[in-house]
Amino acid sequence: MWHSFCDWYLELSKTIFYSENNQNIEETRNVASYVFAQILVILHPFIPFLTEEIWLKNKLDKDGEDFLMLKNWSDATATKDKDYDEVNEIIEFVSAIRSFKNEIEISPGSFVNILIDKINPNTKEFIERNLNTLKKIGRINEFLNEDIKKPSANLIIKGEIFKIYFDEDIELSKIKTTLLNKKSKIEKEMERINTKLNNKSFIERAPNDIVEQEKSNFINLEKDVNKLNYTLESL
Repeated sequence: MWHSFCDWYLELSKTIFYSENNQNIEETRNVASYVFAQILVILHPFIPFLTEEIWLKNKLDKDGEDFLMLKNWSDATATKDKDYDEVNEIIEFVSAIRSFKNEIEISPGSFVNILIDKINPNTKEFIERNLNTLKKIGRINEFLNEDIKKPSANLIIKGEIFKIYFDEDIELSKIKTTLLNKKSKIEKEMERINTKLNNKSFIERAPNDIVEQEKSNFINLEKDVNKLNYTLESL
């Protein structure tokens, strides 16, 4: 959890540090310093000598006299507001783009263009508010309002249809083959689960939580197949 949090925090911070907004840069620097200090406080019981040295060398106590071992864990309660939700939406959007690239086995560092002519106004406003951040960490060249003649495929993110354009050297036939192979593997797993769920002996003997987990797995795999089918139809 902490690893994931730190990764995203660093990525989102980069977009601000590379900007020209000095006020935002200063605020982000202060927040980063606070987060770094709190991580050291949390880690101190587990790696005390290392965290204490980092704490003192970076003068995080401000006066060089307040040792880390004297600090208590924070008892602050996290609050969720519209900014919290906005950041989660950014993470969800970028994660969907990255997962899509991984599924079709194209380089995670490759840039794409995205057509947004069919999305709802609220989603467009979200993109406009976070345009630079989404483009930088999502490796997106442009968000387009008109179709262009380039290799592409459709992707559904939170119920919205986005058309993803690839570089000219991307071969759609290879992408299609990759997706078909993945679909075949998922369908085999669905068949295995379905056979198990139709086995009366399994249903009677297995714990309820195991049966429910298998049902949930089947539903999630079915959703994955539907998404793959939609993408395949757009190629």
